[in-house]
Amino acid sequence: MIRISTLTVSLLFVALIFSSCSSSENVKTNDSFQAVKLPDNSIALLNQNSSIEYNKDFKSRIVKQTGEVFYMVEEGISPFIVETNKDQVLVVGTEFNVKADNEELEVEVESGTVKLTADKVEKDIRRGERAVVSEAEKGIQVAKAEFDYKGWTKNLNSDLEKLGREINRGAKQLEKETKRLGKDINKELKKLGN
Repeated sequence: MIRISTLTVSLLFVALIFSSCSSSENVKTNDSFQAVKLPDNSIALLNQNSSIEYNKDFKSRIVKQTGEVFYMVEEGISPFIVETNKDQVLVVGTEFNVKADNEELEVEVESGTVKLTADKVEKDIRRGERAVVSEAEKGIQVAKAEFDYKGWTKNLNSDLEKLGREINRGAKQLEKETKRLGKDINKELKKLGN
């Protein structure tokens, strides 16, 4: 009986170590937007209620996604792949938006070309095109892009600009305080020197 409990404790300890050494990175937004710099210097802009998961080493350049994410992909040796719960988008270097839920996948290409794979059908989606894969209609439907994502990415950009201004104000205030503190220290040092 003691062997079993020792074995159980050992297995729990090993499981704890492996779970704390996770090799994947998870980012999830709730009621906010988030910009994420991926390990290959690509950028992912997550809309509200969206998530991405990727390997920390990012050698395979695969991102698992839910919700809506705009990507600015750096060219790389290996292709950049976005996996949703049903389909896959393969990229070399481009800017595009992926919006995925349980019923529909929508891909809009800002620049470059992406290869969309859905239900064993592959289709190249080019700049200015919008592809939709839905439960209601089989196959990949391609039309002119509507670029709806530009609304929420503009809000994200505005939030980042506000944050930048706040940081600059804080830095200026810190600079003033540092100068004042430096003067005070110099005065005290002069007093001690006399």
